[in-house]
Formats: sequence, structure tokens, C-alpha cells
Amino acid sequence: MVNLVAVPWVSLVTVPSVLLGCLLLPFSSNTAEAIWKLSDWSVGLLWKFLYLLPSDQGFLVSPVGASGLVLLAALLSGLCLMLPRRLSTKWLGVLPLALLLLFSERPKFGLRVTVLDVGQGLAVVVETNQQSLLYDTGAQFSPAFSVGSGIVAPFLWQRGWSSINTTLISHEDGDHSGGFAALQQVLPSDQIITGPGVNYPDTLLQGQNVEICRAGAQWRWGEVLFEILSPASAADSIADRSGAKISGNDSSCVVRIRWRDIQVLLPGDIESAAEYQLLDSGRLAGLPVDLLVAPHHGSKTSSTPRFVQQLRPKYVVFSAGYKHQFGHPHPSVTNRYTTLGSRTWNTAEQGAITFEWLLNGELNRELNRELNEKLSGELKITTARGQNQRWWR
Repeated sequence: MVNLVAVPWVSLVTVPSVLLGCLLLPFSSNTAEAIWKLSDWSVGLLWKFLYLLPSDQGFLVSPVGASGLVLLAALLSGLCLMLPRRLSTKWLGVLPLALLLLFSERPKFGLRVTVLDVGQGLAVVVETNQQSLLYDTGAQFSPAFSVGSGIVAPFLWQRGWSSINTTLISHEDGDHSGGFAALQQVLPSDQIITGPGVNYPDTLLQGQNVEICRAGAQWRWGEVLFEILSPASAADSIADRSGAKISGNDSSCVVRIRWRDIQVLLPGDIESAAEYQLLDSGRLAGLPVDLLVAPHHGSKTSSTPRFVQQLRPKYVVFSAGYKHQFGHPHPSVTNRYTTLGSRTWNTAEQGAITFEWLLNGELNRELNRELNEKLSGELKITTARGQNQRWWR
């Protein structure tokens, strides 16, 4: 409905008036300015129309994840319901969709982590078979568009989630926390964990279960263990080696996720001081990291040589904006990981990236239950642009 209005309006009014103003500028700047005011007026009028529409309209929310089969069954149901009333058998067309909704089960997997493509920012969805966690919510780009309601919520709805078990906001930077308010309006969270510097209005968090991120906290969802490694406490800031207090990026809530022998690390925007503190604390000791979301989008102020050498991650994801002015990830950081043999991914190039560790077969589990519980399942990696590859690319 929006495009039926917006596309012809922009195509027939906004763009032609902009181009006409460019053509007339060498001859009369006053005339060009008048025509450009028309362009500005056309855009303002379009926004007034868009503001009239509820932000959550147009999304199909289903108790099961969207798939080609579900969408086909929904289309069949819609077509059958539009048949003449005298055809009493038309209700049979609803049967396939009803059976899918009633008897479909979520796909069984051990752990699934998706780094969404949110431009220059971060939003990571962590899923188990029964629970979901969102780490950061991306940015609020304008009053009309938020990553929370415009990207995160539709993705979770498509996965079949009608709510989020836990939302964790690592720190206060807008590209990590800005999308939260809009997300809460359309897809609320059962539990909220925030970094010590995050400060949302009480009206937004009213009635919510809110906790402050602190090192040492942990919880378990089945076989999946979540551990908060940093900051050191909810009240005290980390101190660097000079004794200066650390805030902002280095106060990011660092989370480690373990499933069997798999380790995933979500470090937010921590920089060198917080990396050194984590290394010195010994909380990063143990198995090498399987998946690391690169600290601070791959900035050269993070991913210090000692940090990278300690973690030795198998896979590294940079969540960054396409050709953004910050230039993330920095070439020296990318080279630092690849030199150690890490395979790197970039949301600016591959789009959303999903790492899914599948459960091992029941036969293997019965043959060697004790050993199998320590082993991870097969890893499946998919990218949004890889799945939707166009023939001309």
C-alpha cells in the first residue's frame, strides 16, 4: 500500500523537480531554488502520509517460522476464502495452513547465532530450540526508521518468535542501543540486561524485569550456558593500567556463550584497555573461540595482538556499514585475524550471517552418550546474499 503511493509520487514529482532545478540552475538560481522547494515540499508531504500508518502494519506474524511452504499455504487459503460464498467447500483451502500452524515444530538445532546486517551498528540474535536472546538493537536512523522495528522485529517474526526472552544492550552508543525503544513497542522482551552506562526513560522500562550487566552473572538454557565476563561490576568502572576509569565503549557488556565444546564471544565495543583487563583477569582462559563478533566493528583501537592471539577464533564477523566513513574493519585488524588462520566475514559484504550448530544424530548419541555430550554438531553457515544470489552477479 505504501509503495502504491510513494513510488509514483517520488517518480513523478520529487525526482523530476530535483532534476529540473539542476538544469535551470545555470540560467536562474532563483527559479531553481523555487523548484527545489517544490521537491522539499513533496518529500515532507510524503512523510506526513507515512506517519499516519502504524509502524507494525504489513507484517505477518506466525507461530511458526516463515518458509516457502507456509507462504504457499497462506496464499492458497487467501485465494480460497475469496471464492463465492455459495461454494461451501472453499474452507478446505484453509486446511493446509491450519495443519502447518498446529503441528509444525521448530527445527531442532543446538545453537544458532545470526549477526544481522544493520549498517554501522550491531544486532545479534542468539537462538536455542526454545529461547531467544538479542544482543544490541542497532540504531535509530530517523523518527521514521529504526533498526529495532524495521529490521530486528521482522527477522524474529520470520523466525516464528512472538516475543524475546532476553534483550541485552551492551552499552549506550546509539548504534547499539538506539533501536531498543521502537523494538519494545512491537516486540517486547521478557528480560532486559543493560550495560552500566545505558539509561532509558522509566516509561519505556515500566513493568520490565531489568538487570545491570556485571561480570560473574550466568544462566543456562538447556545445554547452552551464558556468562557475562565484563564489566567488573555494576557500580564500578574498569580501570586501565594507569588507574583511569573506563566508560563508554570499554564498559560494554561482554558475553560468552557455550554449547558443548563450542564457544561464542560477543564483546560489544570494547577497546584495548578492556581487552587487557579481560586477559589479565583470566576470564578468557579455556578453549579457543569458535565464533567472535569483532570488537568495535573491527576498529584499529580494538583487537589488540595479544587479544587475538589468546582467542585464536575460527570465525570472525565484522558488523559494519558498507563503505562507511569510519572505514571498518581496519585492514590491519583484518590481517591480524587472517594471519592466525581465522575466516572473516563482513555484514557489509555478505549481509546477515547465520552460524547454526546442528544436533548430532540420535544413533551416535546412543552409541556413545558420554562422549557425544562433549562434542558439537555439524556447523552450517549461511549468508543472506549467498541465499539470494542474483544471476547477474
